[in-house]
Amino acid sequence: MTSTNTYTHSNHYLTLVCNIALKNKYTRWYFNIISRALERSRNRTDAKALLGYVEGHHILPTSFKRGGNKDPENIAFLTSREHFIIHAILVKMFIDVYRMKMINAFLRMKTIGNKDLPDRYYNSHLFSYYRKYFSERAAYNAKRQKRTNNLKHCYNPVTLERTRISSVELLPKGWVMGCPLNTKGMISICNFETKETRRIRPNEQIPDGWVRGNYRNKGNKAAKGMIRIHNPKTKEAKRIKPDIPIPVGFVIKIPKQRIPKPRTKSSPEVIKRKSDLLKQAHKRGAFLSLQKKIKQYTLEGEFLKEWNSAQEAVLFYKCKGIPHCAKGRTKSSAGFLWKFS
Repeated sequence: MTSTNTYTHSNHYLTLVCNIALKNKYTRWYFNIISRALERSRNRTDAKALLGYVEGHHILPTSFKRGGNKDPENIAFLTSREHFIIHAILVKMFIDVYRMKMINAFLRMKTIGNKDLPDRYYNSHLFSYYRKYFSERAAYNAKRQKRTNNLKHCYNPVTLERTRISSVELLPKGWVMGCPLNTKGMISICNFETKETRRIRPNEQIPDGWVRGNYRNKGNKAAKGMIRIHNPKTKEAKRIKPDIPIPVGFVIKIPKQRIPKPRTKSSPEVIKRKSDLLKQAHKRGAFLSLQKKIKQYTLEGEFLKEWNSAQEAVLFYKCKGIPHCAKGRTKSSAGFLWKFS
């Protein structure tokens, strides 16, 4: 239901977009078309069964950055003609920045991104009418860019807030010049007590309690020369400098020496036992997937024998490369040529 001043609907996205728009006939048309689409179907399956080809439309445009980008409640399924008309009237519902965004969205309706369907037809009067607004948008962006070209970036290293200032004299207290995302030339410092890591400019002074390096990097320069201590009761661990006395309850932590296990070669008894297990599994039918007959040839190409399966030949010659040779991955295996029957 609508009144002279406000719009109300069960879908809060439709209520929001109509109430921030201009109060004109285009807003009323938008409200009526979207309301009818929501009553008609609430999901794509029902809409396609009713209308055939449908397109999803964000009731509250995503370029407004007011939420609802991935919310199914913000989607209305329209026919291609309805979708085109909706974007045409959205331009006349707003002013300033919102109008520029809607002009850009409407001009993108020319190509629908589907290779099976042709591009939408643009009436010459319609295109020239909206192209005029698009040129206004381009002029607005150029003016905005020129206005911000002379400004310099600065940020707060604690809160990571960013802004632009015209000169260094206007730099707020505690702020530094630059952009927090631009870390080129910066150095890492860490605090082993608070386990924090951040970056500073080379000309900035390292704060008390901080050292140069990265806390998460185990091989960093900050950890070299420091002693690892821990409390056996509280299981608290930290690093201290050699000249600092060890606190009460802490002891020096000695790292465990990891001795690599020697690699031993299997004895003939173990090899025979494994071979017997493979033969038993073969008899039980565990290798039914490899029950494919394979032919054996000499290197000159003379036929020798046909095996019942590739696994049988593998067990006999104790060579796992026979199936690979039969598939053409290797030239020979076990001194013979192999081919599947």
